[in-house]
Amino acid sequence: MSTTSLRPRRTCVAAGALLLTIAGCAGIPKGVEAVRGFDLERYLGTWYEIARLDHRFERGLTDISAAYRLRDDGSIEVVNRGYSPQEEEWKEAIGKAHPVDRPDVGRLKVSFFGPFYGGYNIIALDHADYRYSMVAGPDRSYLWILARSPDLDQAILDRLVARAQSLGFATDGLIVVEHGVPPPERPFRNAPVTRTSARRGEFPEPQGRRRTPASSDRIRAATVEPPTPKARTGTEAH
Repeated sequence: MSTTSLRPRRTCVAAGALLLTIAGCAGIPKGVEAVRGFDLERYLGTWYEIARLDHRFERGLTDISAAYRLRDDGSIEVVNRGYSPQEEEWKEAIGKAHPVDRPDVGRLKVSFFGPFYGGYNIIALDHADYRYSMVAGPDRSYLWILARSPDLDQAILDRLVARAQSLGFATDGLIVVEHGVPPPERPFRNAPVTRTSARRGEFPEPQGRRRTPASSDRIRAATVEPPTPKARTGTEAH
C-alpha cells in the first residue's frame, strides 16, 4: 500500500464532527457492508476522531470527539465537539440517532437538522473491546477512524487504512486530527474537568500535538517533544 503523508489540517464545524446530514441520505456506499454482531450498549460513550477524509463541517477544528448516550425514548443523543484554535473556543453540536437495520448491524441514521438524516455506517470495529471503529457516510467521500482515546496504535491504524483502501476509499486524502491543542476545559457542556475525571477517561489531560512528518509513505501521528536546552558555555551572557 502506498499512501501520501497525512498532514494535520486545522479543521470549522458548525454542525459538529461526524455530521452526515447530506440531503437526507441515510444510505451506505455500494459494495460496502456494515459490521454484524454490533452491540449498541457497548458502542455508547465517548469516541475520539483519529483520522478522516476532508469535509467542510470540521475544517478549522482540533480535538474532535463525539459522545453517544441512550435516551429514555430509545433514540441516541449525539454530542459532537471540537476546538477552534483560531477563535479560541469549543464548538458543539447536539443531534440524535436511530438504528437503521437490525439491532446487531452497525448502521445508524444521524440528524442535526430536524427530519434530515445522514448515514452512519460502522464498517470496521474492535469486537473484542470496542476500542476503535471505522465509520463511512452514505458515499465514499466520508470516512472516519475513531478510538476510545486520542491515540491509536500505529499497526491498528495501518490495518484500518488498508481496509478502507481495499473498499475504494481515497485514503491518500486522510487527515490526522490533532489532539491536545486547547487548554483544559469542560469536556461536555457543564461538567467540570478535574484530574480525577481525566484519569477515569471522561476527558484526556492535555497532551502534545499530534502531527505527521511531511515526507512519509505511511500514516504517522507523532507527539512533538520539547526541544533540548542548549548547554551554556563560558562565552554566553548570563
